[in-house]
Amino acid sequence: MLQTLILFGGVWPVALLAADASNTSVAQTDPVATQAKLSVAKADLLYPTDVIKINVADDEKASHEYKIEADGKIKPVYLKTAVQVAGLSISAAGDALSKAYMEEKIFVNPHIKVSISPSQVFFIGEVNKPGAIPIPTGQKLTLVQAFNAAGGPTHNAAGAVTITRIKSDGSTETLKNVDLIGTFHGRNSDVALENGDIVLLNESLLCCDWQ
Repeated sequence: MLQTLILFGGVWPVALLAADASNTSVAQTDPVATQAKLSVAKADLLYPTDVIKINVADDEKASHEYKIEADGKIKPVYLKTAVQVAGLSISAAGDALSKAYMEEKIFVNPHIKVSISPSQVFFIGEVNKPGAIPIPTGQKLTLVQAFNAAGGPTHNAAGAVTITRIKSDGSTETLKNVDLIGTFHGRNSDVALENGDIVLLNESLLCCDWQ
């Protein structure tokens, strides 16, 4: 049965739980098993903001890391057209890239291996447990969630953070004075973080009300 998976503003076709009629009743009466199958299928998919590494046999220039764009595509070396990879498994993404290279007559029969780099953000500065915070597969990580995972504020923490975002072309975007304490208390909308974001909580001589 062909279903659709909606994520990050896009709709990707995903073949999930193609059970025959004899298994339908089992799936309906065993929600735990059904959820387990969905979780496994979901974990195998690529998502926007994932960082993937493409290894093309015998071509070092074509072997490169790419961050999947918000539209689910990447633009590999040599190719004129971006390739849709979000919503695909790692093996299916490799097949899609091989097909694209052959269609543009760049490689005859390329051997392409795709691997995924761990998705994470980095929370540094005046938090109790600074370091990398993993982004769960197929889920979003918000500023407050990352802040809690980083152990909360030290006694010298300021009330605002700076978020540095590395774009796929290598350039950076900086969001300054993001009101963390207001967001923490629910006065502001939470901020969705992206893979590779660096969140800095500065030091302040003034005590903030985190209670």
